Amino acid sequence: MKLLFEKGTMTYPAEIKTKYGKIIPLEVTSRIYKIPGQPPVGVCIARDITDRVKMEKELKRLSEVDSLTGAYNRNKYKDIISKEIERAKRYKYPLSAIMFDLDFFKEVNDKYGHVTGDEVLKDMVSLIMRNIRSGDYLIRWGGEEFLIIAPYASSKDAYLLAEKLRTQAELRYFSSEGVRVTLSFGIAALTENEYEMSFIKRADDALYKAKNSGRNRTEVY
Repeated sequence: MKLLFEKGTMTYPAEIKTKYGKIIPLEVTSRIYKIPGQPPVGVCIARDITDRVKMEKELKRLSEVDSLTGAYNRNKYKDIISKEIERAKRYKYPLSAIMFDLDFFKEVNDKYGHVTGDEVLKDMVSLIMRNIRSGDYLIRWGGEEFLIIAPYASSKDAYLLAEKLRTQAELRYFSSEGVRVTLSFGIAALTENEYEMSFIKRADDALYKAKNSGRNRTEVY
């Protein structure tokens, strides 16, 4: 009210709750009219901005999510990794990176076509999302390569998770064509004096070792 009387007019967000418990977002414009010899009069106009808020949330989601698979994209990764490394160091809890990709995925595209290849990727991501923890992040790193950021997970925890995912994938058929694929995993746990680049590179190096050691396996850096 103090600011409103100083400025004369203000526009600000607000919310109201209906008697049924529904929350409606509003944009409120308030203006003070000062009439000589009379008390000031306040007028407020509230606009329902539900559609605008929904659109803004959807645009934000689209900017953070890979359009094909629904996993987070590299833009969102930048926010995730800096936040999680900072928290892990501050509160001294383990943090692991799990890099994985689909073995011989080029052969899937060559044999079945890219439409089926896309279906395989979507089905695979759906499987992974159902089997990681609620606090884990799944990021599409590029092509058929993905990254899981796992807070509170030691290298042993991450290894057990990766093996669970690897086994689940090995037992499944993917896409309407019933394609069989396997996964290779590389794991790195954040060290005390480490930051993003070396952390993720070590996970990638471990994945490279897994692929060079026969694929369909998990390696810990």
